[in-house]
Amino acid sequence: MDMFLENHNGKHPEDTLDSEKWQLVDKSSNVIDSDGNIGETVQEYQDLFVAEKKVVVEEETDPSLKRCCNPGCQQRYREEENHGEACRHHAKQPVFWDGGKFWACCPNIKKWEWEDFIAIPGCVMGPHSDVPPAPVAPEPMNNVPIKVDPAAPAPEPEACLECVEEEPQEEMVEVPEIQPDGSAVCAHHGCKLPFNVNDNPDGCCSFHPEAPIFHDGKKGYNCCNIHVYDFDDFMCIPCCATGSHTPTVKLVKKEEAHKYGLLDIE
Repeated sequence: MDMFLENHNGKHPEDTLDSEKWQLVDKSSNVIDSDGNIGETVQEYQDLFVAEKKVVVEEETDPSLKRCCNPGCQQRYREEENHGEACRHHAKQPVFWDGGKFWACCPNIKKWEWEDFIAIPGCVMGPHSDVPPAPVAPEPMNNVPIKVDPAAPAPEPEACLECVEEEPQEEMVEVPEIQPDGSAVCAHHGCKLPFNVNDNPDGCCSFHPEAPIFHDGKKGYNCCNIHVYDFDDFMCIPCCATGSHTPTVKLVKKEEAHKYGLLDIE
């Protein structure tokens, strides 16, 4: 870097570059470690570029904003703008069991992917609340034995799976889930807010660029290197990136994808 800047500044004294404000990157904009060994950090014949260092400005949090603690909400709000239909959330806490994820109030909607779980719409409306919900004790198991009627006919044997011919699976593709009025839900981690694709400027979305991780009871995001144990604390981890919203996607049959203008079906 010093060699390049010395050569550049010697040829262009009217436009000198400060080494503190520039850095080396590869063609994918990945920053080259300035303290690394050249033989280990840079590959042979690798293209390198000089790019201006990005200045990260921490966003100041409005002290008048509160963080909603209702299950499935986690939005920020002002108390003077709070009302009886301001918050759509879940009535009960989340349940994580055997890889599945669902809300105790909506047990029939179970997801396995974190993004799908967070996108489950709330089932109740009410005001925002900054009071964390009290922990709920697990319901006792019912160990009463099942009574069997000896006169009841025996159940029919299940059909042999090897004898059932599988129906061919139709090919599915992903398309943006955008409503006719332009409304959509952001797919970014840590956002998941509704927005309109016609009003989506850069910087309007705060999110985490990497997916959440759950391991040994810890929860967090690799992009922030912040790990907590409590679910409410996890939902309150501040986002580390900004940009435009990205709509969620849905699966549709490939022959129907042309309706969305994404595929040319022959």
